[in-house]
Amino acid sequence: MTSTVWADVRYRGLLAVCRRSRDFGPRYASAMGTFEYFTDVNRKNVAVRRIGRWLDCSGKRATEIFHQSLVSEAREEADTAYVMEDPGRLESLFVRPSPALAPMGPVLYVTCHLGSPILAYLYLRRHGALRLRMILRELDDENPVAAAKRRFGEQKTASTAALAGVPYLGTDAQSLFAARAGLLEGRPVFAAVDVPGDAVTRRRTLRLFDSSIVVAGGLFALAAMTGAAIQPVFAVRGERGLELVYGSRIPPGKEIDLAEQVAVEVAAAVRRFPGEWWLWPYVVEPS
Repeated sequence: MTSTVWADVRYRGLLAVCRRSRDFGPRYASAMGTFEYFTDVNRKNVAVRRIGRWLDCSGKRATEIFHQSLVSEAREEADTAYVMEDPGRLESLFVRPSPALAPMGPVLYVTCHLGSPILAYLYLRRHGALRLRMILRELDDENPVAAAKRRFGEQKTASTAALAGVPYLGTDAQSLFAARAGLLEGRPVFAAVDVPGDAVTRRRTLRLFDSSIVVAGGLFALAAMTGAAIQPVFAVRGERGLELVYGSRIPPGKEIDLAEQVAVEVAAAVRRFPGEWWLWPYVVEPS
């Protein structure tokens, strides 16, 4: 089966079943995660080496964590598809209400590609952070994917904006200006802080475990210029469902100080939930 045919089966066929059936989601995630684990050996090797080095664990444990991360990413697809079909289902995926923390001035909510970031955003908007807007980098030619996967990504992006009731903010200058204006007016912003920095112009190096990684640096500049506090938040899956987990709130500061403190929070989240973080093979380390 070619990669194009497989992508059609996965993103047009199997995810269509996930839209209709919550019970199919775990089976989809397990099957897709296992398929990816066995078919992309190079990606697995990169990830397993990094996991073992960063977390100081055995090769067996590192392999288990990487497989779990693939399953987690596929489960995010299934859960998001399920909510796309019926927005009222969002509540049923979370264990219990996890209200947004009191803003106390401009707040930049930051998350990672860990657990279910899209559903974290939607849940925050529904439970307290009603004026929250998300910064999202659109798919482009620098991130080539199969046509079926791209279509699903575009549908997910459009559906997220529709479910939130407000357009997302892009990463272009006009969108970032709108994000800045919103923060200065007290409207919170939500974004992933671990976006790899190989495809952006503004970059920041974070120290994670025993390594440095390069990430998009625009969020730190945005927080510094607006005097926004940074609130880490993650939607993490447990045995009974998703739950919002908050990190320590980071007070306003300079870019370099904010980056150092965010790195501490990201490392803590990855160490606590290593099998939920999808970016093990993809982070960019300085050459």
